[in-house]
Amino acid sequence: MKRVAMLSSSRIVTDEPSAYDTEVRIARGEILRQDVQDWLDPVGRVLDPGFGRTAPTVPLAARIEALAAATGLPVALLDTAAAPDRIRALTGVVGGLVRYTGVETRYRDGRDVAVRWPDPWDNPPAMEETRQLVESCQLFTDGLLIVDGSQVPATVHRPVRGGATTWVAEVGGWYVSARGATHDGTRIRLVGADRKPGPGRPRHDGAT
Repeated sequence: MKRVAMLSSSRIVTDEPSAYDTEVRIARGEILRQDVQDWLDPVGRVLDPGFGRTAPTVPLAARIEALAAATGLPVALLDTAAAPDRIRALTGVVGGLVRYTGVETRYRDGRDVAVRWPDPWDNPPAMEETRQLVESCQLFTDGLLIVDGSQVPATVHRPVRGGATTWVAEVGGWYVSARGATHDGTRIRLVGADRKPGPGRPRHDGAT
């Protein structure tokens, strides 16, 4: 039975979820279901045609092309001769749909780089109290990355209780990050970042 609370003669509030809340809950449930499938069958559901293979080797250009075609998003790479271990797609709920929101490239030495759509929720509250607390804890400091040959100011997040230090910079409206055994001046190359920043294609088959 639906419970209804009468607040005034002109406003009625119910405990039933709105249509938007229902869509978000369904979408999040779908993400969880597909993540479980990915965990049970990781190699068979990845978008990266070179992941988990020893021979024949898939050219890096073909791997990038496959990810970009499936997600509609750019790809970030360390500017190094070493090929990445895996390139995977990141997802999120955008407008009630599960969409691709970024691409993460992982290397065997523990480093990873990513390029993603700058979700507005990524930004901390613009409050003086918050800024002072962050500065006093020194969780964030200034740094730099070299992206496509140009120095880019970056914010360095240094976790207090373990975890990898992360460099994050804004490049052409995209968020570009480097994590792991990286440092100021880490060189990153972007492929396909000339498109307007935004979420990628909807994820239909659960592949990452």
